[in-house]
Amino acid sequence: VWKSYLNMICLYLKCFEGIPINKFKNSLEIGSGQGGGPYLLRKYFNVLETVGIDANRLHVLISNIKFKKDNVTYKRFNSDNFVQLNRKFDFVYSIEASTHFNDVNNFFVNVCKCLNKEGYFLYVDIFDVQNVNKIEDCITKKFIIQSKFDLTDGVLKSIENNIQQESKKSIITRIMSWFQKSDGMELDIGSELYSKMKEKKILYLKYLHLH
Repeated sequence: VWKSYLNMICLYLKCFEGIPINKFKNSLEIGSGQGGGPYLLRKYFNVLETVGIDANRLHVLISNIKFKKDNVTYKRFNSDNFVQLNRKFDFVYSIEASTHFNDVNNFFVNVCKCLNKEGYFLYVDIFDVQNVNKIEDCITKKFIIQSKFDLTDGVLKSIENNIQQESKKSIITRIMSWFQKSDGMELDIGSELYSKMKEKKILYLKYLHLH
């Protein structure tokens, strides 16, 4: 379990590059899975208060069992109703979750409502290349895109290294078993998702936005 947690840390550290997390007083993860993200920010980045929300009742229960402590909170909300928290945050982030949201445009609107002025919004997921411009148009209606990174080649290399040396399993593959955010996306070589990523029909992108 702790080995998987260390791999999760590696993935999140990559996503958090370029963000002044130590300056944030609070944070919100949307689609927090089994809770590792908020715990990481509270314990290792000294964010004073961290909140994770997830639509899955079981995920919230597991998060509270594993990671709940002072100023680390997990609640059951989805991408449409998390504004009912009635809170503002310095840092809002979502990693590999938005493909399960009912309305991504409404999600961006809700993030904007929950984000403090000059707050940061991190958005990481897998995107169909044909939808990237549409997604970016939705984002720029509410946010300034500070940076955009294509992590696809790194994800593919991680998968391929996993096949070449089984003892060094892919960070992405292992993190999925830790978070269980979805019903499972097969990233193994030969899978449909892997093939589309290899052909650059699907991209693994990281966006960092300022309110």
